[in-house]
Amino acid sequence: MQSIKLILIIILVGIKEIFRWIWNKIKSFFKWIFSKTTIDEKVIEVAEEIADRAKVVNEEIKDVKEALKEVANQSKDVAKAAKGQKRRGRPKKRMKLAPTEEEGKTIVVKDNKDSISDIDFNQGFSMDDAKETEEK
Repeated sequence: MQSIKLILIIILVGIKEIFRWIWNKIKSFFKWIFSKTTIDEKVIEVAEEIADRAKVVNEEIKDVKEALKEVANQSKDVAKAAKGQKRRGRPKKRMKLAPTEEEGKTIVVKDNKDSISDIDFNQGFSMDDAKETEEK
């Protein structure tokens, strides 16, 4: 009986060691999987950040390009001013009006200060028009 108990204990210890080995392998496998996933996620985040920064840098380069063009134009103006030429400035826009039929007519407007008191601003106004649609 003692030998059977001893054999069972050795078998149980062996089974326990096998399960512990299997458990450690499973844990190491999941650690490996999660480490790969984290690296992939980090790579994706870095790639997105690089793309966003590239867009911003591209916009800034365009702004700098426009500013450099303006500087070149201004430097030409400085060179001209050093030679003694007058400043050109913005050209004046000239508007041409097409002739109308009413140009020849003269309209006389009388300015009578007393006539303001004679004007009825409420003429043709009804309080029913001022009410909201729900109140009507």
